[in-house]
Amino acid sequence: EYMIVEANEDYYRGKPVIDRIVIQQYATEDTMVQALLAGEVDMIDGVPYTAVQPLQEAENVEVVIMPSLGLDDLVINSHVNGTQPESLNDPAVRLAMEYAIDKQEIIDVGYAGYGEIAASILPPAMGDWVSPNIVAIPFDPDEGNRILEEAGYVDSDGDGIREDADGNPLEYRLYSEEMGTSARILEIISDGLADIGISAPPTLMDGDALYDLLEPDWDFDMILWGWGWD
Repeated sequence: EYMIVEANEDYYRGKPVIDRIVIQQYATEDTMVQALLAGEVDMIDGVPYTAVQPLQEAENVEVVIMPSLGLDDLVINSHVNGTQPESLNDPAVRLAMEYAIDKQEIIDVGYAGYGEIAASILPPAMGDWVSPNIVAIPFDPDEGNRILEEAGYVDSDGDGIREDADGNPLEYRLYSEEMGTSARILEIISDGLADIGISAPPTLMDGDALYDLLEPDWDFDMILWGWGWD
């Protein structure tokens, strides 16, 4: 439920000015926000995007917004023993999907406008560690459709879903942990992929179930994931 850290009087730079810090854990982001508003805690971190404006309007609350060293991304199964369809290993399919997903809409809707499109696996806030030569792929469904068409993925039966040369449809499993605005983000991804002839119905599940998909069988196609500095 909570952890207490106390000042080390023998710290080589002198005893800290704060005697102790109580780190409280909450089951949901909403209960964490409500605890701050009720004066039960002095500070919270990782504020949900939808709570930023209400907190800014609240009395006796100061909201500090800063670049994050975390990043959310769409993980595509690349494991050699994974259960993903062979078409998902095709760079052309992956590139087409990149063009089809409206990342700015995800920021505006899923993150309430708080965010920046990353061009690589490193978040922009990492500064000089991020290569300026890597440019984010723009939102361009027409280009996504062109890439798939050129690679031989066509909708031969007119059902709106493209197939590979063997007639296998481009149908993928799309997962995310059920939290915050993940449902809306998955919808944006799924709708964008549908516009280029790829079916990826979204599925939400709890964190434990999601981890079970990863190991030992790597039984997934795509997962909305994220990472941050420790």
